Amino acid sequence: MKLTYLEASGFKHLRGSQGSFRIDFSEGIIGIRGPNESGKTSVMEAVFFSLFGRTMETESKLEDYLAYGRTKALLRLGFESEGEEYEVVRTIERGARGTRSTARLFKLKENRRELIASGKMAVDAEISNMLGGMGPEEARSTIFVMQKDLARIKEKTRKDRRELIDKIMMRESFDKAIEELNEERKRLEGAVKTPGELRRAREELERLKAKLTEYKNRKKELDEVILKIQALKGPEEEESSIAHAESMVKRLNSKLTALRKFQEYVNMKQQFETELRSSSKRLETIDHRIEEKRRRLSEIRGEIELRRKFKDASLKLQKIKELADSKEREAQNSERKARPFEFLGIIVSLVGIPLIIMLGIKYLAVLSIGLVIALYGVQLHARAGQLRKERADLLEEARELGTAAEKYREINKFLEEEERIDREIEQLEQERSTLVEEIDGIRTSLESLLEPELPPDVPEFSPAILKEIEIEFRRWTQELGNRKGQLKQLEDRLVSIREYLERNAGIEEKIEEQQKKVKELERKLNTVKYAIKLLEESAETSRKAVIPAVSEGMSTILPVITLNRYLAVAVNEGYDVFVYDSSAGEYKELRSFSGGTQDQILLSMRLAFTLSLVPSVRGAHPEFLFLDEVLASSDSERREKIMELMARNLKKSFKQVIVISHQEDVLRYADTKVEMRDGVVERISSSWGDEAI
Repeated sequence: MKLTYLEASGFKHLRGSQGSFRIDFSEGIIGIRGPNESGKTSVMEAVFFSLFGRTMETESKLEDYLAYGRTKALLRLGFESEGEEYEVVRTIERGARGTRSTARLFKLKENRRELIASGKMAVDAEISNMLGGMGPEEARSTIFVMQKDLARIKEKTRKDRRELIDKIMMRESFDKAIEELNEERKRLEGAVKTPGELRRAREELERLKAKLTEYKNRKKELDEVILKIQALKGPEEEESSIAHAESMVKRLNSKLTALRKFQEYVNMKQQFETELRSSSKRLETIDHRIEEKRRRLSEIRGEIELRRKFKDASLKLQKIKELADSKEREAQNSERKARPFEFLGIIVSLVGIPLIIMLGIKYLAVLSIGLVIALYGVQLHARAGQLRKERADLLEEARELGTAAEKYREINKFLEEEERIDREIEQLEQERSTLVEEIDGIRTSLESLLEPELPPDVPEFSPAILKEIEIEFRRWTQELGNRKGQLKQLEDRLVSIREYLERNAGIEEKIEEQQKKVKELERKLNTVKYAIKLLEESAETSRKAVIPAVSEGMSTILPVITLNRYLAVAVNEGYDVFVYDSSAGEYKELRSFSGGTQDQILLSMRLAFTLSLVPSVRGAHPEFLFLDEVLASSDSERREKIMELMARNLKKSFKQVIVISHQEDVLRYADTKVEMRDGVVERISSSWGDEAI
């Protein structure tokens, strides 16, 4: 692949004097010079992004490639591959959902553009194929060389460096074969937690062996089960048979039925006798109560007759009380009448005495009248006293009649009690009649009970014998159930064993087949392991062959760029560099040299690495090489030697060597000289003439 042109719009510092930025790439050494921030490195980054669709620096982001104030960048890169012309177009656009890129690849034919790929993945795949399968990481390690990244190969880990060399040497298919073989080994061998096919086959073999052991055990068990079934199905004479247990249950059941019937007879007899005693006792109690009631009834009737005799006393007492009350009212009336006469007689007498004394005897009549009035009042008082005395006599007589009258008034209580006792006696007599009938019935039932016969081998009945037979009956009933259940389990087990033996009838043949399978898988695994070992040894031998080539290339390049000061170089497998210092007479590590010398040594290593791998092992490979500020730490004399080296050696392997530098004297050795400032190409000059932009 050879570059033809680059157009850029909105990409970092790059801009055109009147429009988009454009630079044409000729063959030979192209020197791009300019001060810092002039856009030199942006040209290389634009080419890298156009080819691979990603930033050169892993820490960079797409938005870092957008020019200040721009939201979209457009890149067009023209190139030739196998005699055909192509143009890859990529965009970077920042939107609401973030920054995204697009890609399209065209083939240029007679001023026509034919779209051959669209979309980042499709375009990346097409361009990688044109570069001989090279990807962005391989490109950064070979054809894009930056001064700050000279130690890139050396600083990689052994694993990453090995993968990089394999990719550059186009050994992906080789590695893929190893990877596929490892997958096959993993499939066969497995891992600790994930068993492989061989382990599964071995486990299956062990499982089959265990099943064979189980098969033999089942056959042995089959004979044992058959013997047990035969014993359970044996005749009654066999004590372990079901028939014997059934016979025992039948005999014990018959004996138990007879004993239980006798127990019922005993219980009924005891019940009737108990009821008879209880009823007889109740009858005695009722008779006693009837007798007591009748005796009390006789007493009550005597009391009633006695109280009826006091009926006249009660009537006379009522009349005396009424007469006494009449006497009291009459006495109170005499006293009420006597008070005015007494008061008037006293007043008249008191008036008559002074009149007699003062006026003479002729007023004696006044005194007499007063005395007569007063005497009448006294008589009335005397009458009241007489009446109260008569009342007192009457009350005394009433008190004597009161006790007799009180007894008469209690006659109703005795009459009520007489009626109640009559009812109770009647109820007791009815209850007695019923109880007599009940006793007669109990006696009849007791007399009708018939004593059942006992079993011949039981001379007499007792609860202990009944309990003993019940226990024996339950034991044999349970034993019968156990034997029947055991027979059912054995018959089921017999069916199960026979089915198992039928299913696994060919277990010996299966084990033999599985053993063959395990041996075949072991053979395959050993073959895969051996193939992996051969491939890995071959791959390692190929990788190790790179080291001598790099050492030889460095031994050719380093004397030129160091003015023959350092002639010999040794590189070990870890890409540690040792340079022979003639003044010291020994090989020294890279860190022993000054910074400028280290850069020259590392530059020689990068160039030797690129020259050893890229052109020699790839049929289609990049025909361009970018060198960015790799001369910065060299003086003018060494820069001249480096440029001569490029003109003599690098041009043999690469048609285009693009050297980016801020040093002006570099342009003297370039076939095409490009001068830039502020992102603009100011001048392009070549051996054919100058062109001002």
